[in-house]
Amino acid sequence: MIRLSKCIFTPFLLLLMTACASNTQLLSVEKEEGTAAPYKKVLVLAVSENGQIRQVVEQGIADELSKAGIESLVASLKMPGGLDKENPDDIRAQAEKVVKESGVDSVLVAVLVQEEMRQEYEPPTREYVAVANVPYFMGYGAYVGYHYQTVYTPGYITEEQNYFVQSSLFDATNGKRVWSAQSKTMNPAGVQEGVEGFSALVVGRLLSDSMLTKRK
Repeated sequence: MIRLSKCIFTPFLLLLMTACASNTQLLSVEKEEGTAAPYKKVLVLAVSENGQIRQVVEQGIADELSKAGIESLVASLKMPGGLDKENPDDIRAQAEKVVKESGVDSVLVAVLVQEEMRQEYEPPTREYVAVANVPYFMGYGAYVGYHYQTVYTPGYITEEQNYFVQSSLFDATNGKRVWSAQSKTMNPAGVQEGVEGFSALVVGRLLSDSMLTKRK
């Protein structure tokens, strides 16, 4: 029977900020020894009260797994709608039912653990830029003179939106967490772009850590 920790059932309001290009990095990775890895079939479960966000995140991870030749099942196909963080026991019961019916040997759970907004003040700047004068002629050829123009840029505030996501792989037979990673996504350009970058990073690390194996 799979037993997922209650701490993972928090809202997964992921990547809603429109900003600059997305940049995701892994902050920490923990891998348990003596597990049944590599696993062959993964149930992908994102925790969010927003059903649409769930689908986007789960499908993004599943697509990345498929590219790598890993078999997976999107949890929202069997557990539609949002997942209420106030009912962790109900979510756990639903997940255990899907595990038994689908025959998956592992469960990959993704959950937003922190959302960070940072503001920084950029002070005003003053630059002296060379500007060409109109050419003039003195009988010895063309000459171009220069003068300097002051360019002033006023101070402004920049905003940075960061999302910290905890990804955990559980053994479906005993419910133990066998692998976990925390990632940071900085200024995603949108939901889809943020999920793609996050999924590629997490799936790539799972493969390099020999936690998953490709279909034969």
